[in-house]
Amino acid sequence: PHMAKLENERMDLLRPGFYANVSKNWVVPGQTQKMYLSNVRNLQTLKITFSRLNIEGETRLSPYNDDDYAALKKKVVPGEPAFSRTLTYGDQPPYKQLKDTIEIPSLPTGVYLLEYAVDGNVLKNKSLLYYVSNINVLYEQQPQKTIRYVVVNNSTGQPIPNASLRLTFDERYKAKRKVKN
Repeated sequence: PHMAKLENERMDLLRPGFYANVSKNWVVPGQTQKMYLSNVRNLQTLKITFSRLNIEGETRLSPYNDDDYAALKKKVVPGEPAFSRTLTYGDQPPYKQLKDTIEIPSLPTGVYLLEYAVDGNVLKNKSLLYYVSNINVLYEQQPQKTIRYVVVNNSTGQPIPNASLRLTFDERYKAKRKVKN
């Protein structure tokens, strides 16, 4: 039994893996961002890809759902990815945990699918949507259980005239809502 426990511990120490931290998945055009990688272990290569999608920002598709992921892949704009970086770690001992940092460049306005591939295999369960937009929605709680929303330009901070919002509510909230422009 002790040898089996030691073997399990050894396997844990050698298990390939990594953790990626993108502090924001929503940025403004012209903004770069750092991605921090930690616990990188026993990988030959790690490829990080941002592919532009032909979808609206309000999509309900989630890369964590297999059917949605397949639908998102069909929406990738053909051609080269917007950004791709391959990191090589092959010369490291398999038990060594590494840290790394990459800079995500400024990307044009749009919605992107961020994917990770380890040694050539895409990890669908780690994919996420990355948004680049110069529009922001601010809100302020008002008296009598109302909320005031304002759509602003992030560069100037000024309200966007005649902007409209589509508000959706979780089905758990059955009470009817009033929306005024």
